[in-house]
Order: sequence, then structure tokens, then C-alpha cells
Amino acid sequence: MNLQLAKINKIDLDLAEITLTDHSMIIGSVAAFERAGRALDAMDSYSQWWWGDYLLYAEQNNLKTVLDDARRSLHRSTIYQWKEVARYYPPALRHPRLHFNHHYSAFYILGPGSDPAKAEKWLARAEENEWTVGDLREAIRMDSRRDEHDPGPMRGIIRITDFVKISRWTAKVHADELPPAQLEEIRASTGPLFDFLCEVHRKSFSIK
Repeated sequence: MNLQLAKINKIDLDLAEITLTDHSMIIGSVAAFERAGRALDAMDSYSQWWWGDYLLYAEQNNLKTVLDDARRSLHRSTIYQWKEVARYYPPALRHPRLHFNHHYSAFYILGPGSDPAKAEKWLARAEENEWTVGDLREAIRMDSRRDEHDPGPMRGIIRITDFVKISRWTAKVHADELPPAQLEEIRASTGPLFDFLCEVHRKSFSIK
């Protein structure tokens, strides 16, 4: 691990009074129970990075990894994807406050050949705005579609569920709470939809 990242919190997996076997965890005390919880949380949150850096180290030093002898049910393809994400983001570009899946999503949508600095800018926005992984994906895709003058994923196919999703989202937000840039983007992208809905609702009041 890069030593210049001393500012990142060190993860201490204290397993005192905890016995791990291939099919059980034996906990010896309440204090050990609390440590076990912290260890499991850390493994769930950071294990993708650990796998990625482990495999990169093996690659760089021509070493055999535990994957060579691991159980066949292990999802090796997924783990090797973690290695590529770790390769794409040097430790200095990783955001500890964001989940690995934030990093993976930007990597996947922008493409492995893209500039990591561009992905890092998106991650900084995600951290600043407290975006979920889904929020980040949608923001990057909307930006890409706007640059390509692409109207979006529906491409002429409209489903009732699309309107349901929009209705549920709008029920949770207020226009005066949205930043001006986002309001303008919504206006530009939903103009035709607004006209269509006005026509639909106008028909419900028409007199034959």
C-alpha cells in the first residue's frame, strides 16, 4: 500500500478471542463479538480493494495467488475485475468515504481506457453531494448523452413504468430545493415530455 496515504484510516482487524474455521466463527466474549462486527464490516466495505491490490502485487512480482488453489465456486472473473479497478485507481485517487461500487461504476461507464482523472472528478462530486451509486451512474450517463445529443435509453419505446418512476421521484423533491444547473437540465431534457403530458391531461377535460 502506498505510504503517502497515511491520512487514510488504518484498518485493524483484531481477532483476539475469535476463532475462525472453514465453516464457523467462534466468539469468546462480548468484546470479541464487537471486534468481530467491526472486522466483518471492514471486510464487506474494503475487501474488493484488498483483493485488487493483492492481485496487482502478485502480477507485478510474478507470484502465485491463492486463487490458483481456491474453490471452484469462487467468482474469479469478478475478483479479476476488482484488480482492474485497483489498477485504474492508484490509492491516491480513491475516495475512502465512497464505496468501492462508486469507483467501479465510474470505471465501467467511462471505460477502462478513459482518463482516471475524469473519473476522480465524478467521484469528488459524488462525495460532495452524497450521491448513491445509482445517482452517480445516472449523472455520468446523462452527461454522456448530452454530449452525444442522445435523447436517452428509451429510443422511442415508452413504458408506463418509466412514468411511474418519474412520478415517484418528483413526489419526493421540491423544485426550489434543486440547484439552478440541475433545474435547467431538467427543463431542457423534459420539454417534449411536458408538452405530451399537457396534451394527455387536457383531453381529460375536453367536452365532446
